[in-house]
Amino acid sequence: MKIREIVKDRTAYMRNITPFNILRWLSVVMSVSMITTLLLSGFGLYHLYTDYILKHVEQEAVSISRAFLASNHTLLLPPSKKESHQPNIANIDPQKLDEAFHNYLLPFNVIKIKVFSMDGNIIYSSEPSLIGQIDRGNIQLNKALSGYIVSEMKSKDEMVDLENELRFDVDIVETYIPIYNSTGLIVGCFEMYQDITGFQGAVVRGVSLAVSVLIFIFLMVFLVAFKVVNITTKKLILAQNELQALASIDSLTSVYNRHHIFKQLKVESSRVFRDGGDLSIILFDLDFFKNINDCYGHQVGDEVLHEVAKQIQNNVREYDVVGRYGGEEFLVILPNTDKDSAVEVADRVRQSIENNIFESYKQILSITISAGVSVLISSETSIEQIIKRADDALYSAKLNGRNQVMVDSVEVVTEEMTSPVMGGITDFHTD
Repeated sequence: MKIREIVKDRTAYMRNITPFNILRWLSVVMSVSMITTLLLSGFGLYHLYTDYILKHVEQEAVSISRAFLASNHTLLLPPSKKESHQPNIANIDPQKLDEAFHNYLLPFNVIKIKVFSMDGNIIYSSEPSLIGQIDRGNIQLNKALSGYIVSEMKSKDEMVDLENELRFDVDIVETYIPIYNSTGLIVGCFEMYQDITGFQGAVVRGVSLAVSVLIFIFLMVFLVAFKVVNITTKKLILAQNELQALASIDSLTSVYNRHHIFKQLKVESSRVFRDGGDLSIILFDLDFFKNINDCYGHQVGDEVLHEVAKQIQNNVREYDVVGRYGGEEFLVILPNTDKDSAVEVADRVRQSIENNIFESYKQILSITISAGVSVLISSETSIEQIIKRADDALYSAKLNGRNQVMVDSVEVVTEEMTSPVMGGITDFHTD
């Protein structure tokens, strides 16, 4: 890629970095950050609460099972001279065990319980149809039979509780607890189901409340930050506009400077080549301006330039572009204007300046101006060509006596030359 193209792309990119774009990007970043933070916070809080409930219910299950085993030891491990290595309810009335479990476990939201032997055989269940089945491949059961307490949170579409009532959409904690005999040997395992549906609802409500508070806090912070940044952005835009004006406005005459007028001419010429239409320019030059500076000083000359710029602006349309081309020369861009209309504008400006009385430091000055008009043609490839033709026409106006308008070296309007200064200063040299 050529260096010029790289610079052009970089310039276009930098032009897009405006205060409003920065503010919009900042708003997007803040919004995305806020949403992400809320989602992560909600997710994290939910899992923290859920983990807390899981640990709490697990500890409760352990306490319940140990307390039950302590108070109903003989129902599961009948006394014998030698401790059995598995719970033995073969000689125990199942109704007594059911009654014991029902009376002891019901207040603790336990809705189902199983007792496993060391070989994974279900030797008791609150759901009788499961008794006698062997639960092979149950990793959690195997861990519990190895001495670990294992718990897991699950959701069930429906379950039958200890009172033989069917429950729907139940959230449970399934806990496996090893059973130890008096010698400390593992002889089996409890599997306890505890209903935590109420806890889950509380968790959801708690997380929702916490996230709502976070949303409120984020909105308050966002609104305050946005307001502060918005105020700062407006100040930055004002400062940027002032800097842009300083960079594009001629400080002496308050019209556009040479750089900006060239830039605008490029824009207008590109528009004409793209969309069609007419484009004319006028190049003005004050007559005998050097003599004014020599006789009255540069301060008076500066006042004359400022007043001439004002007269030019007063005699063109709002969308015409007026700029100081250099020294005492001014360039006017006339979009959608043909040659004849451009000549009319140029002569209107010329007459306005000729008829205006310039007064400075009690000195009355009569100022005239010459103009060269050119029209953009399709064969031209650069703005320098249309300016060159206007400059040639201006040169012809100077050679033919000044105070007149010429078009592409063809005289259009000719006026008798008058001295730029009244009151004794008439013998000026041509400039």
